[in-house]
Amino acid sequence: MQFKLEPNPLKPNSLEDKFKFTFNQAAVGMAHVHPSGRFLLVNSKFCEIINYTKTELLLLDFQDITHPDDLDKDVELAQAVLAGKIQTYTIEKRYICKDASIKWVQLTVSLVRNNHNEPDYYISVIEDIDPRVKMQIELKKSKELLEARVQERTKELRALNSNLKKEVEEKENAKDLIQSFFMLSNDAIVIANWDKKFITVNKTFADMLGYTIEELIGRSAVDFIHPDDTSSSAIAATKNRDTFHLENFENRYISKTGEIIYFSWNATAIKAERLIYAVGRNISSLKAIENELAVERLKMITSSKMNALGRMAADIAHEINNPLTVIYGQTILLKESVESKSINLNSVKPVFEQIERMSNRILNIVNSLRSFMRDGSKDPFKTTSLKDILEETLAFCLGNIQSKGIKLNIPNNLNNVFVVARDVQISQVILNILNNAIDALENIQNPTIQIELIKTDTKAGLVISDNARGIKPELQINLFKPFFTTKEIGSGTGLGLSISKTIIEEHGGTIYYQDNQPCGSRFIFLLKTK
Repeated sequence: MQFKLEPNPLKPNSLEDKFKFTFNQAAVGMAHVHPSGRFLLVNSKFCEIINYTKTELLLLDFQDITHPDDLDKDVELAQAVLAGKIQTYTIEKRYICKDASIKWVQLTVSLVRNNHNEPDYYISVIEDIDPRVKMQIELKKSKELLEARVQERTKELRALNSNLKKEVEEKENAKDLIQSFFMLSNDAIVIANWDKKFITVNKTFADMLGYTIEELIGRSAVDFIHPDDTSSSAIAATKNRDTFHLENFENRYISKTGEIIYFSWNATAIKAERLIYAVGRNISSLKAIENELAVERLKMITSSKMNALGRMAADIAHEINNPLTVIYGQTILLKESVESKSINLNSVKPVFEQIERMSNRILNIVNSLRSFMRDGSKDPFKTTSLKDILEETLAFCLGNIQSKGIKLNIPNNLNNVFVVARDVQISQVILNILNNAIDALENIQNPTIQIELIKTDTKAGLVISDNARGIKPELQINLFKPFFTTKEIGSGTGLGLSISKTIIEEHGGTIYYQDNQPCGSRFIFLLKTK
């Protein structure tokens, strides 16, 4: 059957319109391919995957965009389908995109024959499985893609429900067409009644849980949901019935073998039929990536902290040793006075006061170190004094600055400046920038670090600048990338600014670099104030 696809109707009224809508709105790539390999019909998703327009693709064969190393296998399987040796095949292969980049896809192919049982065209379903090189960025893109699919699937399910009965009565083969799409989907698709019992499920969902379709139909979803998620799932189901729509709801199912599977669900409730149509994506791999990222991020943060403290160890010891020397000396004087019974209360009071000051100084340094080394990534965001964060950070790095003869200018207008933050993490950001400034000021005359307050209507932060040589323009674009450093090999991990950027962005803030005219560097970060 050949036809021309028109713009998607909101509510398709015929089987052909329904198929057009399904084809155009599918969340996976779809194509009709001539037995010779020429593209006859492609959907927008396929174009998106390989970065071609529909017009461009319709001038090509699948051989033109298939990676040479995968072409023989693809052609061999296609010929086997054509010869009737197999009904369908699924392979992982590589496409050459328009910009010459390589992208991995999962391709599922079946053949449509005409009324004379002659090969008419292939139906290809293409899913993008390209590995995520930068996990954090790809994770965000995946969530955005999931949100887009929610909207597409919701429209599709609403249209499907409103016309299903009529189409079944009008055309017997409508059921086969819908069932084919239902079973081809790589996402889980279920239809459940108001009591959460499965009316029907697709094979993808059954395979994910390790059951047959027959074993699931008539069973309650509650029987398979992780016990810790039953309460939130019940609340979500009630919300779905009340609002008729649910997006991006996550819960866990337990498979027949005991494996825990994470799903992200998008559902539409049809009140008149007391049915719920739901599409679920298996996001277990994304959850695994999130956990790996969390572990690796903690390792990097800890490594960065240890590196920073290791560099300052001697200066911290010196900072503590100075007041200890004073305390020790004053204690000796007091002991001698006691032994000689020549204590003068007026002369002893300043001694006690000095001992108290020195003890408080040591206590502040130790407390700052203890706070800095604690993992603050799970701390709640709270309104915190920017002045307190800066002072706690300087408590254990000021000695390092002074020992190198660096002049430090600190703002005196930080009173009553509060930001929404995890103070331990912001302390690490400040220390990372200060350490970079200290390194850059090596062999610089009159070395100076300037710290200033910066404020907007809704944000506040610090400007930390130095009068060193600055950073070359061609290097500035890579400053916040992991493992990039402008220092000599062995002099830095290249993680400090990358970690700082991640921390600030998690706070909903911004961090950036400016040249500090006429020389030097200037790093600026801003955090929410409410």
